[in-house]
Amino acid sequence: MARGADNTLRWATLVALAALGTAVTAAANPGIVARITQKGLDYACQQGVATLRKELEKITIPTFSGSFKIKYFGKGRYNFYSKASGNFDLSVEGISVLASLRLGYDPTSGHSTVSCSSCRSHINRVHVRTSGSSLKWLIQLFHRNIESALRKAMESKICKMLTNTVSSKLQPYFQTLPVTAKVDRMVGINYSLVAPPKATAENLDGLLKGEFFSLDHPSPPPFAPPALALPADHDRMVYLCISEYFFNTAGLVYQKAGVLNLTINNSMIPKKSLFSLTTNFFGTLIPKVSTMFPNMEMQFLIWASFPPHLTVHPSGLDLTFVLETQAFAVLPNASLAPLFRIEMNSSISVDIGVRSKRLIGELRLNKLLLELKHSNIGPFSVELLQAVMNFAVPTLVLPKINEKLQRGFPLPLPAYIQLSNLVLQPHQVSAQVSLAKSPTTVATFLHRSSMPSALQPSQKVGAVNNQRTKANTQKSTPLLNESKVKAKSLL
Repeated sequence: MARGADNTLRWATLVALAALGTAVTAAANPGIVARITQKGLDYACQQGVATLRKELEKITIPTFSGSFKIKYFGKGRYNFYSKASGNFDLSVEGISVLASLRLGYDPTSGHSTVSCSSCRSHINRVHVRTSGSSLKWLIQLFHRNIESALRKAMESKICKMLTNTVSSKLQPYFQTLPVTAKVDRMVGINYSLVAPPKATAENLDGLLKGEFFSLDHPSPPPFAPPALALPADHDRMVYLCISEYFFNTAGLVYQKAGVLNLTINNSMIPKKSLFSLTTNFFGTLIPKVSTMFPNMEMQFLIWASFPPHLTVHPSGLDLTFVLETQAFAVLPNASLAPLFRIEMNSSISVDIGVRSKRLIGELRLNKLLLELKHSNIGPFSVELLQAVMNFAVPTLVLPKINEKLQRGFPLPLPAYIQLSNLVLQPHQVSAQVSLAKSPTTVATFLHRSSMPSALQPSQKVGAVNNQRTKANTQKSTPLLNESKVKAKSLL
């Protein structure tokens, strides 16, 4: 099958991304928005064209018949079979296809859907040259009739092939986009679509729920996702906007599941440490501890009294973490005697990265404020424990959480897509952050929302956070540089 050299642009219409039709429905705000820009659509178009070229080469010459007028002889009829004896060369020139894809979603499953809503194909010219056949002279008498009929037959086959390819290859590929992802034995992530994909003149947006949930006891969070606004930037192929809502539903689910509870005993303290979890050591700080419970080991029970709350600032990501700590003396019979309970309000910085299609994180303690909530050994100044907790939290508590964060959370990626060198950029609606101009193709924006009032921690924690919110709103902090998308054929 021959093609003219000027047909490349016409072939680009085969993927039909230029005429997307989507239904408009009212839906809840998404927790994640996946945006494909025109550059990304062009890349998808290239992959689609490569696949459709292969499919077009499989089209067989149809068997057809017709009639024609022969001067002085009247009418003649012909039947054309592709298996006739002899050889012939068939050239097809000026193929163009215009098709529309309708993108939608299944509200029940949350899966995306795609179908070919319309298709028109046109072939400028079909030319048949015969050789090695004794009927060559006869075929030449009505070759124009054969070529015209052949052109019409092939035009109808092209659209049938395109429709079949969309239903047999593109739709199954769309189904590889995960609707739910299991994180561990207790928690999953809901990545279902909350509305049909949204198409504009410049990009295509996928609106994902982006919500953590309990596998055993799923329930909606007591707060709603905010409205997301992506920066007006189109330099990269793909943008992934992750709202605070995504992270804060994770904190809520894990806090309810009790995963953020931790027990610390003396065996967990490094042997070379000057600090030990014993009544004798704590007696040097609080004399009544060793007086009332001499020569005993101690145990700390730590739990999150509120779900941790993440806030995105132009300068980075902050986590507000309120922890309750109950101290016990371990009696000779192994029973526990309560000593005191303190509240720890922590300000924590969060570093985010991507490894093997998983979003990973790491926590770093910025500041810790203590408050005595109850004492069984009488009143004492909680400041005496500040140095101990400044050691215990980053040394014993955060490493346990970071260990899980380094395992990561699966990103909503379809099959054959790999992300490398991802650019992560905090973005705040109320303070536009300048974007680094670089030849990258993928960027992820971590989006700020408002904190639900039902989850507000104490004012002391707010005071700690306010120190970082005064950062220059024009400062941007990409955590990783240079990004590429690698994908096999989308079809």
